[in-house]
Amino acid sequence: MNFRIRTAILVFCLSLFTTQAQETLPPYHWANTAIDYLKVSGHLPGLSMNERPFNRQELAKHLLKINSANLATKDRGIVKNLYRELASELQLLGRSEDSDWAGLLKTALENLQLTFLPETVAPRIKAGFFTEPAFDYNNEIDSEVDFDLHSQAAVIWGDRFFAYNNMRVFNNPPATYIGKSFGEFFAYNEQSYMQYNHGWFSAKFGRDFFQLGPGRSGQLLFSDNSRPFDMNHIALGNHRLKFSAWGMRLNDRRNVEN
Repeated sequence: MNFRIRTAILVFCLSLFTTQAQETLPPYHWANTAIDYLKVSGHLPGLSMNERPFNRQELAKHLLKINSANLATKDRGIVKNLYRELASELQLLGRSEDSDWAGLLKTALENLQLTFLPETVAPRIKAGFFTEPAFDYNNEIDSEVDFDLHSQAAVIWGDRFFAYNNMRVFNNPPATYIGKSFGEFFAYNEQSYMQYNHGWFSAKFGRDFFQLGPGRSGQLLFSDNSRPFDMNHIALGNHRLKFSAWGMRLNDRRNVEN
């Protein structure tokens, strides 16, 4: 039985149990800068900066713990933008059996004067896209327009199962690009994984970004600019003590003769 079949069977078995798995933030997401600011400002004391990419569900929990009634004008605006970004995760917490989250969410929405649209019940499908336009003015005569499109799709079975895919499509690859081309276009799965998370145990199988270390502007072991990794990730513990193990697959190194 090969590696992929064993992994698929294990993911299926884990999905039979109660899960609470959520999407991670890519390193280029705008929310990372806002989170760093709030952390330095003392609003997120319990958030670990060692575990990136950040989990959206965990971020929502820490965001609800901020005292939204006594925020400076700038901090208030940042927190409101994060509430809008994490609306789905915040509403999921508000419907959880833990009544504390529901109370915190209600108070925060009143203080921030925000209103969320009602969410549908599970199972739920999330789909959409975002783009990162860029302009190349190296040619003084003709300016060339580049595009970078990300399509997103997620399947969320209540708080039991989460599968996510983020495909990147673009037309002007960097010199270090090692993926496939389709005519004049280039594409690859930037994130594609299934995740299980329940209490003290969590597991992730598939492709996602990986950052390790407390560095605020970069990590020593893995570059912030590295492509995502195909991985198996298992973690045991809580916010006080945690053991994590990763298994990653790297590309074969090719020897180039001069």
